Amino acid sequence: MNRYQLCAKYGWAFSSDMPDRYIERKGIIFDQIAEKGDVDQTNRLQKENRNLVEKMEMLEREYGKVKKVLEFMMPLIENMDEDMRKKILEKRKEQMTTGKNTSAITSRHDTRKCES
Repeated sequence: MNRYQLCAKYGWAFSSDMPDRYIERKGIIFDQIAEKGDVDQTNRLQKENRNLVEKMEMLEREYGKVKKVLEFMMPLIENMDEDMRKKILEKRKEQMTTGKNTSAITSRHDTRKCES
């Protein structure tokens, strides 16, 4: 609603300062709402960013664990004879298809059995 419509609606003289006060207040209120919206969006983005950083840090820790295991296991696997590798691979494939979830200790124990 513009200045002239406000004057006509409320019976104010066209030279009255009243419509200007309401128009100014309306602008201030809209500016405050816009600022609040900007702050809300900024807070939401900061929270989302924190969550992503935490997830990334967790993934980096998990990657570090996997990397250490690989660094330990690869020389062992590379130095193993071909028959032993095939037996271990077949055993693991069998475990995965049957849905057995064996621990690393059990797997190591089974590997020792194959060597005997």
